[in-house]
Amino acid sequence: MGSAARLPVLLCSEDNNSFGEKDAMAQAIPRELTPVLIVDDDEQILELTAEVVRRLGYWPITARNGFEALDSLRKHPEIRVLFSDIRMPGMDGEQLADAALSLQPKLRIILTSGTRPPRRAVDFVPKPYRAADLIRALPPQPLRH
Repeated sequence: MGSAARLPVLLCSEDNNSFGEKDAMAQAIPRELTPVLIVDDDEQILELTAEVVRRLGYWPITARNGFEALDSLRKHPEIRVLFSDIRMPGMDGEQLADAALSLQPKLRIILTSGTRPPRRAVDFVPKPYRAADLIRALPPQPLRH
């Protein structure tokens, strides 16, 4: 469904299994890191985007569809940013944004797509995107010890 993003493959190593441990990651969000919910039905894009977001100093939480994303938002009200693909099966990114804002009205929404811009006034990162595009949308967070 979604189109491929151009992200440097070197950002995600094959031995990094943290993406498979999404629930464990989400349960232990460090207070000093801003949690970002990343939603994409393309597993490779989801993992690469999460790795870039992590390297920018955020705490990535991933979901493969809108329903999973809403479940994460209910479980983790500390999520401050939603970064979602627009074209996904079931619930598209704009429907997800509407539902997410009803749960968390101050949630920052960033949508992405390779086919069309969003119909609503939100931040938009066109696909295929690069790490530099994510840096513009999510500026690096300062390191805190």
